[in-house]
Amino acid sequence: MVDILGQFTSDQWTAIAAICAIVQTIIVFAGIAYAAWQLRASRRSHELAAQINLHMQIDSNEAYEDRWKLFNLLPDDLRGSDDEHFLMHRVVSEFNSLGDLVNRKIVKFELISNSHARPISRVWQRVEPWVEARRERDPQFAAAFGKLGKTCREWDERMNPGNVAVPFRRNLPAGSDTADVQTS
Repeated sequence: MVDILGQFTSDQWTAIAAICAIVQTIIVFAGIAYAAWQLRASRRSHELAAQINLHMQIDSNEAYEDRWKLFNLLPDDLRGSDDEHFLMHRVVSEFNSLGDLVNRKIVKFELISNSHARPISRVWQRVEPWVEARRERDPQFAAAFGKLGKTCREWDERMNPGNVAVPFRRNLPAGSDTADVQTS
């Protein structure tokens, strides 16, 4: 049997060891890059799922109906029956949950800004006095919605200068999206 390994000099063995170390390093970095790519793809997938879920919730018939009632059926001062307070609380809670997701950076603001900044801003303007009254008892009530509502208003003013959504208007057709009403 021929001893092939004995035929290499120490310099050749050093070169082979260096090549093996380089190959090993390349494999490790390729593995890290692949893992990072997988994490990024997973994050995008979760963001897409969250965006779809948010759109389904915010754009649901029930949510549109609740916002329509908020703008067209409730009294101007938002003082009403228990059912009306439940309606306001449901709308506020929905947007507060969304604001919490944005604040925690689970959902990027950019995912909702183009399609929902105006409705969020308008709803916040409508319920802000009611929320402020509730904050006398609970200072953190709807804090995430307040921050989101103000951010959406600023975004709308920046993106649509001179064409910002009107804060409050009545007598819209039933089922219409009150968020699409603009000043002329």
